[in-house]
Amino acid sequence: MPLTARSGRHHVEAILREKNISYEPKNLDKIMIRFKEMADNIEQVYDDVLVMAVRGDKKIPDYYKLISFKPWFDGKGYAKIQIAVERKKVTVTANGNGMINATENAINKITGTSLTIMDYSSRALTKGGESKGIESITVRNNKYIVRGVGISEDTVYGAAKALVDANNRMRYVLKNK
Repeated sequence: MPLTARSGRHHVEAILREKNISYEPKNLDKIMIRFKEMADNIEQVYDDVLVMAVRGDKKIPDYYKLISFKPWFDGKGYAKIQIAVERKKVTVTANGNGMINATENAINKITGTSLTIMDYSSRALTKGGESKGIESITVRNNKYIVRGVGISEDTVYGAAKALVDANNRMRYVLKNK
């Protein structure tokens, strides 16, 4: 059962144990206060928010930062992407069955991770021909799940931003669990 703002102490504690997220039992009251504050603003709590509540962090570091991105389609999808990884710029070109899949493959090459996309959604934030959209991508790495978000006027660029965000969140979870 997913965590929400209404999840109780025992449910949160059970998830912490199930996912091997280390915490001091004596700090559970503080963890629950932080958890409730963060969870009140979101529909479903993913593992990055849970780890933030345990650690008391307010922000997830940008381990990866999108510098440039060029997708194209020529019978299959391609993406050339440049990402800053701890101040070093890395550029990769990859292909896939579409431009978003090619983008996913390029980012996975750079980050060295293999995140499994569980859910992808796109919705408009504004109206009109130049409206901005929000791309949400939920990913899994073994038992950990996070959701990345990207906002752009271009859905493929928004998806690239969401994938980079998801990779930052997953790296945070894996480093701090």
